[in-house]
Amino acid sequence: VAQGASGIAHHPAIPGQQVQRVAAELGPEMPAFKQLDIRVHDLSLSIISAAEAQDRERINADFQQLINGCLACHTSYKERVANALKDPK
Repeated sequence: VAQGASGIAHHPAIPGQQVQRVAAELGPEMPAFKQLDIRVHDLSLSIISAAEAQDRERINADFQQLINGCLACHTSYKERVANALKDPK
């Protein structure tokens, strides 16, 4: 569990040029997009801590919130972000 959560929390940084392309696409929605990213990141860190403490209740609660955060972001932004990141031809 900790290893999986660590993969989320410590994913590679997105190159600055890609961040700029996403920001241009999302415009005023960028802060909300970033908040979802921060929420998922923070929950993954909490899951790591809970796993190390063998706190299954907290793992389950945080995991459910993490999934909800992922779904909210993907529902709202996935297609637009993917399109913004496509290589220009």
